[in-house]
Amino acid sequence: MRAINYLKFIILFLSTDLNAQSFEKSLIENRNIIPYPFNENNAYFNSTLDVIYFNSSKNLNNVGGISDLNDIWLRKKTENIWGIPININEINTSANDLLLGVDEEFLYVLTGNSLTYFSTEAPYKKIKEEEINGFNNNYSIISGSISKNKDIIHLSFDGIGSFGVEDLYEISKEGDKWNRPKSIGSSVNSEFQEMSPFIMNDTLIFISNRSSDGYKFYYTTKDSTSNNWKDPIKLSSLNTTSSVVSLSYNDVSNSFLVSKSNDSKTYSDIVEYQKSKQNYNTIEFIFNEDISGNITVYNKDEISKVLPINNGVSLFKTSNNENVRFKFITDSYFIKDTIISVSENKRILIKLSKIESGNREIQSNLIFEKSSTKLTDKSLPYLNDLLHIFKNNINLKITIEGHTDNSGSLKNNIRLSKERAEFIKGFLVKNGIKKGQIKVKGYGPTRPKYSNDSEELRVKNRRVEIYIN
Repeated sequence: MRAINYLKFIILFLSTDLNAQSFEKSLIENRNIIPYPFNENNAYFNSTLDVIYFNSSKNLNNVGGISDLNDIWLRKKTENIWGIPININEINTSANDLLLGVDEEFLYVLTGNSLTYFSTEAPYKKIKEEEINGFNNNYSIISGSISKNKDIIHLSFDGIGSFGVEDLYEISKEGDKWNRPKSIGSSVNSEFQEMSPFIMNDTLIFISNRSSDGYKFYYTTKDSTSNNWKDPIKLSSLNTTSSVVSLSYNDVSNSFLVSKSNDSKTYSDIVEYQKSKQNYNTIEFIFNEDISGNITVYNKDEISKVLPINNGVSLFKTSNNENVRFKFITDSYFIKDTIISVSENKRILIKLSKIESGNREIQSNLIFEKSSTKLTDKSLPYLNDLLHIFKNNINLKITIEGHTDNSGSLKNNIRLSKERAEFIKGFLVKNGIKKGQIKVKGYGPTRPKYSNDSEELRVKNRRVEIYIN
């Protein structure tokens, strides 16, 4: 796996589907929270941001020793330096003491089948205790959080009727009574693990291992019509190469506290992601190979800058909020020329096709006028990109394949598609490529890439493809 140096900045982007959220577009990783050699998760700031409360598991110093599933610990900040972790013995038991949230008044702790309110200052007195109807906390793995209004608890555990391992459940409060846990439904819960739910406004963020890249953050929102949770989507942000363990958000600091580990066998540590003060958007291009090259950036068809591609990564920063044209150029790969929105921070995977035997590339920017071998005016600047194919091998042999939409007769379209391929061949020959290196074929409408149900799609079928022999 490629090792990428993110330096100080971690560029984050949350999907625009989260329109109801006040997520920050850009965050930086704050490394001043010194790692602790035991698991740290479910972290929350106090109201003055100088104390972090968190859970620690598999910790020899827990009340019940290493078999104690969770104790609550804290760290205090003095002169901007976080102190050593302290076990809050006044709160903890040998059972699973799960921290669900923190506010100005209370620590909210789930122990057994009760939600207990503790004061946030020593000696951490128990203020009150509320039983959760129909719930018995005897699960080896359980995680969750309480909503900002303290009227909903979201939990993850392997209960009766779970779809897989741990599923997500919702517990609502009516008056002073907590209802029975209720599964949030099959649109979210799966045969895989769903863990560490955290509700932020109307969006539920959680962790799942449903994809091949390990434990990552996903989010879901409720359908306004049915009030059911929608199919979850993986976050483009806050997910790195590490496995994530938990997440919380603090309104005062405008920051996330994320617990993550390099893999499932190592300890999890707390990292804070704070709002960046930058006034520009950053696009991080990640390529499908560890390639080097450059990216030409255009402003109204004029070159504005050239960016380097190093080890399969490149960054573009701009104060522009409009669409920008990028041309990705690297040896041994077909040129990719495309327009991308830069209105927000995001990470984009750029897949380039290698120039090697057996590969085929659609020249999507070469569009022919209807029933003609003439390229549209917008297509003409892209012709020169074809010469790049021969940069590393001047003797490379290719086949140019012409295609049409389904308008007109089959015979005429076969002829037209071949003439279009001949037109491209003529351009290459005029620019020094030998005729013997180029074959042409005309397939007419027999190999459409798109339906021919609209003019917009028919235009895309009037295309040329390059096949490397």
